[in-house]
Amino acid sequence: MKRIASLLASALLAFVLTSCATTNAAESNDPYLKKGINLDNAALNYVNRSVFFRIDGGHNGGGLARAARDENPGTAGSSCCFNITDLKKPVQIELRWSPITEPAALGPNGRLILGKELSPAITKTITVNLPQRLPHIVQNDYKNSEDVMCLVIKDLDKAELKYSKSYDCKDE
Repeated sequence: MKRIASLLASALLAFVLTSCATTNAAESNDPYLKKGINLDNAALNYVNRSVFFRIDGGHNGGGLARAARDENPGTAGSSCCFNITDLKKPVQIELRWSPITEPAALGPNGRLILGKELSPAITKTITVNLPQRLPHIVQNDYKNSEDVMCLVIKDLDKAELKYSKSYDCKDE
């Protein structure tokens, strides 16, 4: 009887300890997560100005996202690598918004004449939280893995991070 009770107690303790989810990849026992999870970067810009962005001072990537046009977001190409080591740690994103100018014109001598600046360039730093779960990664299966970290820029000072399976950051 004592043997059965100790086995049940051991099983219950093992269940409780393994059910505690870790949000710190460095604390995980999984060797894949020990050094963090590296994801490619992509961006969607819903603002009608182009923006240069840097994530964590450039340590987690950056890029130049085109301005949104005709209700479609502007996009930025991929950059490598966004490294997740702790889901609780907020991410600093620096946004350098380009100035709004009148359209450029071609001068009589064939030189480009830049348009008048209507609104100056703006630089903002915002803090964004990571999604509160680890990305779904399937080893050697890039079609079903969430291996892209998407920066979704919604306003001049509002953005979010989400995982995606593709560089266009569209959820299926």
